[in-house]
Amino acid sequence: MTPKLNAFAEVIAKANDQFMDKHKLVDTLMGIIDKALRNQGMPADAITIDAVELDKKIVFLLPDSLPDGVEVALGNREGDIFKKFHFTLEELDIDTVVTVFENYFLVSEN
Repeated sequence: MTPKLNAFAEVIAKANDQFMDKHKLVDTLMGIIDKALRNQGMPADAITIDAVELDKKIVFLLPDSLPDGVEVALGNREGDIFKKFHFTLEELDIDTVVTVFENYFLVSEN
């Protein structure tokens, strides 16, 4: 795991823990993709957060071409993407990531 992915995974894991402590009715699963994308020819790593019961997924993509950037995709478990955002790593602290989770997982019209 790259240092960038390792450090960012810590932020996402802590945000996920806070979200689950605060919203006990929403279960989430965290996944780290550190080789699969590269094996498919995509120079990037990713972290996924799945809310299985809600059929919602958030993907945090860390492309090598954006050393300080993160692409955030909101979608479903099938891989459909409904919205995309771009943040810098600096912008995505634990509180901001919790807000991303809440704005997507807890709002029914997404």
